[in-house]
Amino acid sequence: MVNLLFSFHLPIILRNYHFLEIGKSNPYFDEEKQEEFVKKQALSCYKPGLALILDLIEKSQGSFKCSFALPGYVVELWEKYAPELISPLEDILKSGVVEWPLQPFYDCLTDRISKKELKAQVVLQKKKMLDFGITPGNTLLVYEGINLEKYQKAFSDTKIEQVVFLQNFIEEDFKTELVHQFSESPVSFLVAGGKKKDLLVDDLLFSDKPQEVIGKETLAHFLQIASPKNAVLEHAPFEIFGNEKAKLNGISDLFQKMLWEDLEGKRIEFATIAELLERKVKEGLVKIVESFPINSFYEPELNNMQRDAISTIYKLKSIGKTNPDVKEIWRKLLSKNHFTYFETGSPKISILPNPYPSPFDAYINFMNIASDLAGREG
Repeated sequence: MVNLLFSFHLPIILRNYHFLEIGKSNPYFDEEKQEEFVKKQALSCYKPGLALILDLIEKSQGSFKCSFALPGYVVELWEKYAPELISPLEDILKSGVVEWPLQPFYDCLTDRISKKELKAQVVLQKKKMLDFGITPGNTLLVYEGINLEKYQKAFSDTKIEQVVFLQNFIEEDFKTELVHQFSESPVSFLVAGGKKKDLLVDDLLFSDKPQEVIGKETLAHFLQIASPKNAVLEHAPFEIFGNEKAKLNGISDLFQKMLWEDLEGKRIEFATIAELLERKVKEGLVKIVESFPINSFYEPELNNMQRDAISTIYKLKSIGKTNPDVKEIWRKLLSKNHFTYFETGSPKISILPNPYPSPFDAYINFMNIASDLAGREG
């Protein structure tokens, strides 16, 4: 079984906030650039991507399945600036074969926020799902942290029964430890194993091989690992559908061919995360025989700017107790997309462009806003 997990990364765009503005509480968010960016992404990426998913569902008569890691704030931006996306999204969700797991509303670093705040954001996500007529499931999707006690206590009085940790940095010896440590718990782990290679992202964006070679190799790999005994999770940012190189490398054609049988009659069996969780392989642990890196903020890999910004904004957790507007501003600043702009590495191709001239400029701008927010009442 293969689960295709599509994550959605739409940045909340900040104004260029000068240090001389600190203390004046001027607007933090650039509504004009936000509208322009959302509309551009809707046209180049989200609209064709959603149309492709709908086409795959119809052609496969429902056998094509996937999961959307779709934060509520992204849907709100669509509703405000690209309402034409809502109808195809509703059609996809009504199909019953695309799963929308629970997650924090603002796609924040779940291992850094309090139990109370995590729960509050999940409640916000539930409300957004209910707006679409989707009954929230009992699986919470998070990307960081292994503090089992924290999650169990946070949701002891709710209907959250399973917390799915998508781990992409676990070593072999630690995987063995996880099996024994959590074998009796209600928490299920999707554990990365095998080669750390993201086929959809690496091949479609970074490979210099001919298009037909990329398609054949990727398809052959999926057919090889799609055994009924295996539970396989493959992650890709949904924005890959708008990437020009991915289009040139035949991303749409590749997904169409994933519905076909090969010459031996093998067919890829698609599944949702909930269905993968039913495939208990060993001691209650869902073991992913081959999984791939997911954007995560693993502490040893952070640079000093990221550490400083994350620490600064999360220390303001008490702000907004008497002012809901201030609390919402703080939550918007928790979004992980902000911290990706501080990365000092040089990826070959970026899924989303950095609106700042450099990581340092992005960091200074964020810290100016955080400093101003720290001085506000509420």
